[in-house]
Amino acid sequence: LNVLIALGVASAKAALVGNSMGGVVALRTAIEAPERVSRLALIGTPTYPHNRPALLWPLTWPVAGRFLENLIGPWAVPIVARSAFYDASMVTQELVDEYSQALSKPGGRRAIAEFLRTAIPADVDAFIGRYKKLPMPVLVLRGSHDGVVDEASARRFASAVPKGRFVAF
Repeated sequence: LNVLIALGVASAKAALVGNSMGGVVALRTAIEAPERVSRLALIGTPTYPHNRPALLWPLTWPVAGRFLENLIGPWAVPIVARSAFYDASMVTQELVDEYSQALSKPGGRRAIAEFLRTAIPADVDAFIGRYKKLPMPVLVLRGSHDGVVDEASARRFASAVPKGRFVAF
């Protein structure tokens, strides 16, 4: 939403596409400002709490999470990537280096930890309840070997949305 405002198209509707964490941002935008979203496509997007990678859960804990965010770093990228990629050969050093940039700085670690803390809101049940009120068409895409979002969750989300459609690839 802030991007549309910054681009000077504050009154325009946008078709949003998000993958993984970007899908969480797109979904949250659609829920908070449905009048601004014409269509939504989510690719491998965690829509339920249990889809969050287990390695990252401790970052959401109130006290321990603040301590742990200082410990997380580039070392975590290959571990998370190997659990997220079906084909481990795709986890190249170039990919690891790219994703590690944010984790090499305190501000980047803080941003990722804060995203994880807010991606699943405290009122998660109420948030999930809002899925059934999304007015726009929603395409839910999931790769058959997705190691984060299970097929049952993706189908459940697509069924919860009035104009939802699930496609496996």
